[in-house]
Amino acid sequence: MCAPACGSTQLCNSACSCVDLPPVVELGRDSRSSTVDINVQDTVVAAANRDHGSVSFLNTTTNTVASRVTVPDPRSVVFSPSGSVVYVSASDGIHRITGADSLSPVLGPALAACAEPQGIALLPSGNRLVVACLEGVVVWVDTSSASLSVTATVNLRGALAQHGGTLPPNAAAVAVAVTNNRDGQDADERIVVPLFYDEPVDVAGPADVDVAGVGVVAVLSADGSLTHRIDLLPEADTGFGAGAFMNQLSNVWVQGDRAYVLALAAGPKGAPGPAAGNSNPDAGPIVVAGSQNTLPFFITLDLATGTELHRINLNAEMRAKAGAIRFFSVLSGLAFVPGTNIVYVTSIASDALVRMKVNADGSLAPDGGSNGFGSALNNFIPLDKAPSGVTISHGVSGFKGYVVNDVSRSVQVVTFATQAVSATVESAPLPAVGSTEEKVLAGKRFFFTSTARWGNNGMVGCLACHPGQGALSDNVTWYFAAGPRQTVALDAMFGKVGDSASGAPNPLDARVLNWTAIFDEMHDFELNVRGVSAGVGAIVTDPALDLAKRVNLATAGPGGAPAQFLRNSAKVIVCDVSVNKDWDAIELFSQGLRTPASPQTNATAIARGRLLFDQGGTGAPEGGRCTLCHAGSKWTVSRLPYDPADNTGGTLAAERARAVTYTGGAFNQDTTVIAADDVPDGTGVPVPKLDRVACVLRRVGTFDASSAFEVRQNMAAGNTAQGARGFNPPSLLGVRYGSPYLHGGTVRTLTELFSPAFDAHTTAGNPNFLANANTRTQDVADLVAFLESIDDTTEVFPIPAGAILCPATIP
Repeated sequence: MCAPACGSTQLCNSACSCVDLPPVVELGRDSRSSTVDINVQDTVVAAANRDHGSVSFLNTTTNTVASRVTVPDPRSVVFSPSGSVVYVSASDGIHRITGADSLSPVLGPALAACAEPQGIALLPSGNRLVVACLEGVVVWVDTSSASLSVTATVNLRGALAQHGGTLPPNAAAVAVAVTNNRDGQDADERIVVPLFYDEPVDVAGPADVDVAGVGVVAVLSADGSLTHRIDLLPEADTGFGAGAFMNQLSNVWVQGDRAYVLALAAGPKGAPGPAAGNSNPDAGPIVVAGSQNTLPFFITLDLATGTELHRINLNAEMRAKAGAIRFFSVLSGLAFVPGTNIVYVTSIASDALVRMKVNADGSLAPDGGSNGFGSALNNFIPLDKAPSGVTISHGVSGFKGYVVNDVSRSVQVVTFATQAVSATVESAPLPAVGSTEEKVLAGKRFFFTSTARWGNNGMVGCLACHPGQGALSDNVTWYFAAGPRQTVALDAMFGKVGDSASGAPNPLDARVLNWTAIFDEMHDFELNVRGVSAGVGAIVTDPALDLAKRVNLATAGPGGAPAQFLRNSAKVIVCDVSVNKDWDAIELFSQGLRTPASPQTNATAIARGRLLFDQGGTGAPEGGRCTLCHAGSKWTVSRLPYDPADNTGGTLAAERARAVTYTGGAFNQDTTVIAADDVPDGTGVPVPKLDRVACVLRRVGTFDASSAFEVRQNMAAGNTAQGARGFNPPSLLGVRYGSPYLHGGTVRTLTELFSPAFDAHTTAGNPNFLANANTRTQDVADLVAFLESIDDTTEVFPIPAGAILCPATIP
């Protein structure tokens, strides 16, 4: 803080100097959250460099980076009306940067507005900043005085709306937009917040799961009152052989009484992909069966009536185009050319920008002989690696687009006359060649992308199901070969505490993968790339993008044995046979994923819940001994009991016969370390048959053999899913952000998890847990408070003796 205190028209910067606040003017247009923004004078572009931990300022006259400010994990940037001040949301809070149009911008101190600030936008005067937070709150920040301060917080989780009922209890927000009717006041503006996750809805059976969710957009008044809930209903027929529900509402743009929202719809039943009638611009004419079960939508809303007007299925439109096409796996940004009905949309996974021209109702407008999708020059504009956002100039000297690319660490200038990139500028320096940081960045690239060998025509990439840089789940229950499986976040694949005081990730402490432990290493997900993304894959004998060059994992092991699932090691095949080592880089990237911070809202309740979670204690009820399944730095006792690299020549085949005496009792009823597929008696033969690392599984009453939903991917009656003998305990890191819960997504909230219907699960460690009816309501509230607080900063419980059922080593 500055001493003496700054005057009312000054602010205190990080150098403890008082500087004058800029004169008050209004924004030139509606405000919305983005990783890139341009000032009203069109002289400076601000770009967030997430991995590098900085914000760059690009001089638009010279197309050079004039300055750069260090900011930890910047997510969203927005210019003030003056054009010289930028606000940034970052992992440590909200910052103000002054002198953005100078050679020496100054970063102000962080304001802890919420646990995980994401998108930010300004009211027209610039005196209030609106922050969308991942934990499901929206925060108003006063920017008019020397120090930033929070003036209001609105909780979206289950909040009662004035219209349309309630908002979902799993509400999370990453984007926000604020209207600007240019009447000189803020009070009559609207704030639009798309909820990132869908609200699940009940369906009759597995045949209907593709329409088992509703997208939700919250419209608030300038003072925070919730005025509209706009429901985005499922798409019964996506044109790809199935339906899908609106999920991952990631971006929003407003102008006038219209809002435009980007969504990634999910069709968890899966569907046959389209025939690749067009040449893949990345991989040549590869034609292979695949899935189109994540589809991007551009949705137009009427803010005056609180209704949806129209939606555009971008992949259906792209498929209909002649020539080179590229599907849009994950959408990341949108911007309208001022004064027009032309919009540009970026895809972070497909490295592309697409142009659309829309009518007032959001439908495509005929344009130069086309239907308004793409341009006369091309169907899409190829970009650098992982474009995270786009902004368009105000028109001071014509219109240009600016895109910031996350993995390439570049800003690209798009010239609209040519529909092409006209300049590429280094936004932040790339890592040193050969460094660990370079390998991590390469792993992020492979994880993010849906292009080239990773997806047929940009169909889908890992990021589509694991958003938030991979540290989140899409919160969808997908139907796989093992059965219905809720997506898990990847931030707990490896231990968070290393073997030294550095606290580095511990790659030796690896969680067994999938709900029934059917994968034992990251490299096994090559099968997903080939079968779900319809890509060539990364385990290949030649760098050419040719199906004939990929290693046949069904016969790649010693003597022609399989090297997939638990049989032998796909990682060894990568080491010994494959010319690409991309999976090694993805594994390295995943080891460093950070769990999103959880809000600490009630320290007393959290402390009581912590006692209840474990053994209880003096003055506390008897504990649940939940640590028998959820302890250690991963918050799960699941630990791979062997190195997959040693699993050659059928080493683990003996573990299917070797008897093991378990101390877990009813927790685990298998008798071998590796066990064959489990199917309840009388339900038929599973297809396919999948071995399990049985010793990590825990049987806690969460599998219902009589449920119609417990079927495998082909939905055939009697082809019962795995799970009768238990599940691989999930991590509780960031559990606040991972609803619904359990393997099949059958529990909507953590409170519901502690309802009597799930007593078999919650009493697995203590039969008398929560038995006192007089205290149960308070006990459950305390437990939920504790669970929702768990993140990387939470003190871990040591794994209790006897909780690890696997042998210490496998000879």
